Amino acid sequence: MKVISISNPEKNDELEFAESLLSRSIFNDKLFDRIHFKIVIKLDDPSDYLYRILWESVYLNRSKISRCDHTQDRIILYPSLSEIIGYIYTTTPPRLAHLIPDSIKTIEEINNSITQFLMDDNSGQLITYHSYFKQYMRLGRFETKFTYNKERASLIMGSINDIEVDSVVDIESSPLSIDDLLVYDKTDNGGCIQMTLYYKNPKDTGPVCEMISSKLDGPHMWEISNVSQDDSGIYITIFTMNYDGNMPLFIRTILENQYH
Repeated sequence: MKVISISNPEKNDELEFAESLLSRSIFNDKLFDRIHFKIVIKLDDPSDYLYRILWESVYLNRSKISRCDHTQDRIILYPSLSEIIGYIYTTTPPRLAHLIPDSIKTIEEINNSITQFLMDDNSGQLITYHSYFKQYMRLGRFETKFTYNKERASLIMGSINDIEVDSVVDIESSPLSIDDLLVYDKTDNGGCIQMTLYYKNPKDTGPVCEMISSKLDGPHMWEISNVSQDDSGIYITIFTMNYDGNMPLFIRTILENQYH
């Protein structure tokens, strides 16, 4: 992981009020959770992004979701002011914790602190601080309540003859057949679709990250509902409430290999 840049939250009335509270060491998690820094990060594994947006959209029910630029192997992370302060407290050595309240009285001071942790060498401790950051921000693997029956993916893999399978698409629910999904007329409403994607290597999930990131808004958005990873690979469940016939190319390619 490499942190490329850290930008302060956009200036508005909420930020101004938050800084007035910080100046008096008063905290307001509800308000602070609506204020977001912008951190551009180069990831070692694109699947880390999937866990982060799962955390943001499902567990935190947050409207501002981090973005992915797979072509540059970068993500744009939007951690809240609450998260940033929490990370500072988590990472600061206990013997120095008493100094924190006086060192985070402005957004600029908080930016300086987070920049020091994430971008300075820190006497060789940078990797450790990055590890703490990924863990605190759920930017990487964590346990989830995954209900998908993984045997379904195994059965699909077993049914594909003479092909070495590294990825599978399991259409769990759709009003359309596989053939119709691939040649669907966009003039009609395709309804709600849920599918689980399997990858043997989590580092191959870049196209999934890019697709979800590009369709986080609008009537035809694709959303993530769960992620699970084990020794066999990674499973990602996604869905859309309004399929428009524009099946992402990487999913189309996998389906055509599976069924044709």
